[in-house]
Amino acid sequence: MTSVLPYTSLSEYLRQRHGAKVVRIPLTLHQVCPQRAAGRPGCLFCLPAAYAPPAAQQQGTAVEQLQRGIAQARARGRATKFVAYLQSGSNTHGEPAALRRVYEALLAQPDVVALSIATRPDCLDDAILAVLADLSRQHDLWVELGVQTLQERSLTWLQRGHDAACARDAVRRLREIGIAHIVAHLILGLPGETIDEMHASVRGCVHAGVHGLKLHHLQVMRDTPLEAEWRAGRVPTLTLDAYATVVAALLARVPREIVIHRLCASTPAQYLCAPLWPGTKTEHLAAIMRALAMDGDAHVLRLGVLRPPRSRR
Repeated sequence: MTSVLPYTSLSEYLRQRHGAKVVRIPLTLHQVCPQRAAGRPGCLFCLPAAYAPPAAQQQGTAVEQLQRGIAQARARGRATKFVAYLQSGSNTHGEPAALRRVYEALLAQPDVVALSIATRPDCLDDAILAVLADLSRQHDLWVELGVQTLQERSLTWLQRGHDAACARDAVRRLREIGIAHIVAHLILGLPGETIDEMHASVRGCVHAGVHGLKLHHLQVMRDTPLEAEWRAGRVPTLTLDAYATVVAALLARVPREIVIHRLCASTPAQYLCAPLWPGTKTEHLAAIMRALAMDGDAHVLRLGVLRPPRSRR
């Protein structure tokens, strides 16, 4: 059956691969990101609480979280197969043997068809790669990388702590050990980035060998360094219509075999300063779908260039 969407969605990919409805169960290991260890402030935009599963879902070990999430999904009749999704934090950062025990325990749960591990490009040392290589011989492993952008000035401004070469190298090393399903997270609408530069980041990830993309718009979270920059007037954010136009223009150039895991960010209202788009997430996605039905390139000319970030003192 041919999809009516102009791209391959994650739900479509999973249904084709497994012949059934598959649901991801978000999990947390309750670990501190290495960018926040030893008193470091972390990335400019990051608010860990905003990316973690709801508090009630975080209780207990990762296996207990997974079992509870599967039971809830079954009760709602949503799925019969599941992806264990280590969502929040850098889930390849830690003692490799301990992480391996967690990975194996999650993969051993009934009807779990894959393990998705979110992490940073600079948290893939040889020891953890050896663990991933071994497990991938018998299991479907995904690795989600917080690439965010491949523009060097943006990475510096975001205080990511790694460069674009690190991200490309992470993809290369994962592919060399047999991880086929690599997902790059990208933030669209970073200050100063043109549509061509955003496309260059997308194109660079695709050429590096990723299997999927997860697209987000730049969001300003409360109590982050980015909030201060935004309140000082140094950080513009995209309107919903502008963002939908950007996504349409970018996806028009993405090969159909690349799986699109997400089209925009979704953050609980209590954490969000900007942009405050009107409507619900469903309505946001509908706006993107309308843009996808049009010629994204024809509309991108009216976007202009976002104002560059000023140097931070």
